[in-house]
Amino acid sequence: MTNSTRTITFINRTYPPLRGATGRLLRDLAETMAQDGWKVTIITTGALANVEEHGALTIHRIKAGTAKNIFNYTAILVKMFFKVLALPRTDLIVTMTDPPLLVCVGAVCANLKQSKHINWCQDIYPTLFPMVGLRLPKAIVNFINIFCHAALKRCQKVIVIGRCMGQKLAAQKIEASKIAVIPNWADFETYDEPTASAHGSHDNKPLFMDRDEKFRVLYAGTVGRLHPILTIFEAAERLQRLEKDIEIVFVTDAESQERLAKERAKRSLDNVRLMPLQPNSKLRELMESGDLHLITLLPGAEGLAVPSKIYSALAAARPVIHVGPENGEVARTIRDYNCGVALKHGDAEGLVDTIRAYRHNPELWITAHEGAKKAGKVFTPLQSIKAITKRLTEIADQA
Repeated sequence: MTNSTRTITFINRTYPPLRGATGRLLRDLAETMAQDGWKVTIITTGALANVEEHGALTIHRIKAGTAKNIFNYTAILVKMFFKVLALPRTDLIVTMTDPPLLVCVGAVCANLKQSKHINWCQDIYPTLFPMVGLRLPKAIVNFINIFCHAALKRCQKVIVIGRCMGQKLAAQKIEASKIAVIPNWADFETYDEPTASAHGSHDNKPLFMDRDEKFRVLYAGTVGRLHPILTIFEAAERLQRLEKDIEIVFVTDAESQERLAKERAKRSLDNVRLMPLQPNSKLRELMESGDLHLITLLPGAEGLAVPSKIYSALAAARPVIHVGPENGEVARTIRDYNCGVALKHGDAEGLVDTIRAYRHNPELWITAHEGAKKAGKVFTPLQSIKAITKRLTEIADQA
């Protein structure tokens, strides 16, 4: 099979301009594959149903709401199923994990269309359901588990984003030969070199207008049930009494900012700054504005989800503090490259001590900075995209 004849369908709820980390990752991969000669089809959602054609890349948007609940997700899954059936067959069908249980839709579609199925696993459902606040009767969860497990076992390949996730699936009797560990990556815009995938306009207005220099601890990204932040606020209370020049900065969506603002007001904190999500043209500046980067993960979620925030921090060569499971991918990466510190959830005192140590010990900061710089050269967009494309090509070319 030649490059020009390879065809692939990707299915995911989000795709730019709709915000979402998985959509951004998919865009980077899909655009690269289209440039490499693949005929790429994207099935995603939007405010209106439409079709966009960009050379070898075609985007089919189904009309869907943005509510993150079981009813909306079920409606999206049904619409995606029928959209796949209505479109011409492709060699490969790749499902991501938004909405949850998309792997099941992919398995049925691949069987009906006689396509090969790959699951690009960003999260493991239904195991994550209770952790994100969705509680279903045990009988229903067991049924979903059986269906999802069967769908995963039928996949030609399961691409996972962390070693802990690969181990979790291997423990569930998914063949080790079917599992490929390929990490996610930071936005292209966080790297120095301009790329063909760069989006957004340039803006010379500085992010921070303060006259006084601050030592900034940056949390940039999702704030949700899987990413608890109370330990950060408890640390902020202590830091406010101890250090006047340390500031914790949250950069997140409007809904999360509202919750964070209430918590900040309740604790009367002057050292917590809230900022909106920034345009892509500002990403490099934003990442470098943090002297330290904060990442959190709910205990028990290791192997089920991997925060992609770490790759943005590493791209900017910034030390990382992880508050969460000690055996998750982020904590392991920190240890592998000596690029920060991993703390247990709830250890506010340890977080305060760590931030102060980096603030007052330049050698400690430089050591972690060098580790982050080294890791940033390993976890690059092109490295991961190349690894995924290689495996998809091998599967497409199999008789």
